[in-house]
Amino acid sequence: MKPRHAAALALVGWYLMMPPSASDLDSACNGKSIFWNVVGSLSTQQRLYSEAAMCNRESHKLAADASLSKWKRVGFDETLAQCRARYEENQKAPPNGQVMAKLELKDEGKENPSDEELKSRADSLTRFLQAQTAAEKCVASDDPHLKEK
Repeated sequence: MKPRHAAALALVGWYLMMPPSASDLDSACNGKSIFWNVVGSLSTQQRLYSEAAMCNRESHKLAADASLSKWKRVGFDETLAQCRARYEENQKAPPNGQVMAKLELKDEGKENPSDEELKSRADSLTRFLQAQTAAEKCVASDDPHLKEK
């Protein structure tokens, strides 16, 4: 390798990228899946709870086939070695969906869900989060696929 090529590679940063969920790509959800501030009439609240439930369901579906420009950056401007180390660290401790499950159910107007409903939601979220974490990858900051199309 010529020295100028080695210098060019040294200037490239690396991002640890995570695929989005289906709700991340759905403009109707637009970040509504968690922490809604619901106000208004009961019918408005019921409609918003229903929309929250739909977005929450979509948030459990991995969109690994989305263009790389839609993926989330987990690590910023790292060396390749740092990116790989962060990836390995994430694989050792995959996330648990218990806390997010409670927030989602509350979002949907279910302040006191049954233990079974909470467990089912947490299991679904945990499976999604584990798949999302497993699909992470290191991408060079100059990768042309990162640009919006």
